[in-house]
Amino acid sequence: MKTSMSLSAKIISLILLFCLTSLASGFYSISSMASIGKKIHNLSTVEIPLQNQVAKISEHQLNEELALTGAALNLELERRLHNGLGFWLFGSLIIRLVAQSFQRTQSV
Repeated sequence: MKTSMSLSAKIISLILLFCLTSLASGFYSISSMASIGKKIHNLSTVEIPLQNQVAKISEHQLNEELALTGAALNLELERRLHNGLGFWLFGSLIIRLVAQSFQRTQSV
């Protein structure tokens, strides 16, 4: 079977097909860009402030851990001094306390 479309009808149909596919591609691109814009807006308004809050919480937890460690060392120092285990233990604990306080000042 031969098609009986003339050359001008074939050219016009190809131009129309091209225009339709271009329009479809344009609509898809516009909808994709809108979706990306919404995701970027969500990222900047929700997730980044959330990350900042998580970082503050982590920093607070580290400071609390340092304070707890310092209190535990102080308690151990008092226990050893109370039990009279000697000055060499006292010296080693003092060195640990000084190192810990130095680390605490460096982290803040």
